[in-house]
Amino acid sequence: MSIAGAFFGVQSSERHAADFKSRSALSYIIAGVIGVVLFVVSLMLLVSWVLN
Repeated sequence: MSIAGAFFGVQSSERHAADFKSRSALSYIIAGVIGVVLFVVSLMLLVSWVLN
Protein backbone atom coordinates (compact mmCIF):
# COMPACT_ATOMS: atom_id res chain seq x y z
CA MET A 1 0.00 0.00 0.00
CA SER A 2 2.92 2.30 0.60
CA ILE A 3 3.94 2.14 -3.04
CA ALA A 4 0.40 2.90 -4.20
CA GLY A 5 0.23 5.88 -1.88
CA ALA A 6 3.51 7.20 -3.21
CA PHE A 7 2.38 6.64 -6.81
CA PHE A 8 -0.66 8.86 -6.29
CA GLY A 9 1.22 11.38 -4.14
CA VAL A 10 -0.70 10.91 -0.90
CA GLN A 11 2.10 9.54 1.27
CA SER A 12 3.47 11.56 4.19
CA SER A 13 7.14 12.47 4.32
CA GLU A 14 7.56 10.51 7.57
CA ARG A 15 6.20 7.34 5.94
CA HIS A 16 8.40 7.94 2.91
CA ALA A 17 11.51 8.15 5.08
CA ALA A 18 10.55 5.06 7.07
CA ASP A 19 9.94 3.04 3.91
CA PHE A 20 13.36 3.78 2.47
CA LYS A 21 15.03 2.82 5.74
CA SER A 22 13.33 -0.58 5.82
CA ARG A 23 13.50 -1.63 2.15
CA SER A 24 15.85 -1.19 -0.77
CA ALA A 25 15.20 1.40 -3.45
CA LEU A 26 15.26 -1.28 -6.15
CA SER A 27 11.94 -2.76 -5.04
CA TYR A 28 10.32 0.68 -5.28
CA ILE A 29 11.83 1.33 -8.70
CA ILE A 30 10.55 -2.00 -10.03
CA ALA A 31 7.09 -1.43 -8.57
CA GLY A 32 7.05 2.09 -10.02
CA VAL A 33 7.97 0.90 -13.50
CA ILE A 34 5.30 -1.81 -13.36
CA GLY A 35 2.73 0.73 -12.14
CA VAL A 36 3.54 3.18 -14.92
CA VAL A 37 3.39 0.47 -17.59
CA LEU A 38 0.01 -0.74 -16.31
CA PHE A 39 -1.28 2.84 -16.22
CA VAL A 40 -0.16 3.58 -19.78
CA VAL A 41 -1.54 0.30 -21.14
CA SER A 42 -4.88 0.90 -19.43
CA LEU A 43 -5.06 4.41 -20.92
CA MET A 44 -4.26 3.03 -24.38
CA LEU A 45 -6.99 0.41 -24.03
CA LEU A 46 -9.48 3.00 -22.82
CA VAL A 47 -8.75 5.36 -25.71
CA SER A 48 -8.94 2.51 -28.21
CA TRP A 49 -12.28 1.40 -26.77
CA VAL A 50 -13.69 4.95 -26.86
CA LEU A 51 -12.60 5.59 -30.45
CA ASN A 52 -14.08 2.32 -31.75
